[in-house]
Amino acid sequence: MTYPRFLRDTLLERMKFFPVLLVIGPRQAGKTTLIKKFGKELELTYSSFDDLNNLVGVQLDPIGFLDHLKKPLILDEVQRAPEIFLPLKADVDENRIPGRYILTGSANPLLVPKVGDALTGRMAICNMWPLSQGEIIGVKETFLDILFSSDALPSELPRFDQKELLTKLFLGGFPALHTSSDKGYHKAWCNDYLSLSLQKDINDLAKIEGLAHLPVLLYGLAARIGSTLNNEDLSRLAKVASSSLKRYLQLLESLFLLYRLPAWSPNIDQRLVKAPKIYFTDTALLLHVLNMDQEQLGSNPHLLGHMLENFVIMECVKQATWAQSEPKLSHYRQDGDKGTEVDIVLESAGKVVGIEIKLSSLVRPDDIKGLNSLKELAGKSFHKGIVLYMGNRVLPLGDKLQAVPINALWQAHLKD
Repeated sequence: MTYPRFLRDTLLERMKFFPVLLVIGPRQAGKTTLIKKFGKELELTYSSFDDLNNLVGVQLDPIGFLDHLKKPLILDEVQRAPEIFLPLKADVDENRIPGRYILTGSANPLLVPKVGDALTGRMAICNMWPLSQGEIIGVKETFLDILFSSDALPSELPRFDQKELLTKLFLGGFPALHTSSDKGYHKAWCNDYLSLSLQKDINDLAKIEGLAHLPVLLYGLAARIGSTLNNEDLSRLAKVASSSLKRYLQLLESLFLLYRLPAWSPNIDQRLVKAPKIYFTDTALLLHVLNMDQEQLGSNPHLLGHMLENFVIMECVKQATWAQSEPKLSHYRQDGDKGTEVDIVLESAGKVVGIEIKLSSLVRPDDIKGLNSLKELAGKSFHKGIVLYMGNRVLPLGDKLQAVPINALWQAHLKD
């Protein structure tokens, strides 16, 4: 089945201004499918470094390899061929033509030493994540834009129950997992995906020792979803030095297995020193690491709440790649008060929006404690605060605060 990819319009817009467009994201997220279709429409030359002959050719003579290909040009899986980056830089400096190259990669070159330095300032970077809920059903989401607009959310939405939530969490967003409902296939696919990432991809990017520690590290991170990153705690669990741990986390993030959500503060300098939160790119992989089935997860509300948090955050991350408001995402936690936090802080054009995520179908006064703290700290910049919950009605919670059904994420749309 072919799914619409809403990043497409963003790519077309960026191609008008930048000589190099880099599309990065997890392997199997659908980058090659989108870019091949894109290239066919625009009549672009296509070459992939998954092809052994191309890989050998670029390693032996990167300048000659690039010179013999017609431009504009698509180069797929460029992280496999770092030798191509310097010739690319030289060609772009000589031929600064918008849309000359489209690159794709399953590793973020900006997080892998020496790979991305050559094209800094010459390329636009677009993240492509696994399928969003809107892409799965074929309707483009505009939820984030609604939050920054004057549009009102619909007063009531179809009820979204725990059974539907569990199905979405275990399916995740990788297109391959939507081709079959067989649980054995899903388990085998997730296992193969993680094995390939932890063994081959990381070894390709960085010849490091200690890869045997990575499964334990992944499990430790999965068990701590929703918590701020504690390096000392994880170092003890994985039995690795703190310096090695930071390198491992960077590699896992560079392969898009993990997503780092930075801390928010009205003081820019404080954001750099506050601990981030780490989430999994996809809930199907997260639940596979935890070795959970639907029955187990459904009977554990505490864990299910953390899985819901991961799910909602990544849906917002996906929508942010095409949202007109171009919001930046972070989280908020008041120093010394664990109960005063906000799961997502969105910033756009000087406006701040807070999102708190709750598994419950009821909203209690304590559920807006963090939003009120954020509201006070953000001052005039505070635009709106919402509690995403399992009810089906939009409810007022005070000045600039609302309770909003979780499925508004993909079922509420900006007015034309």
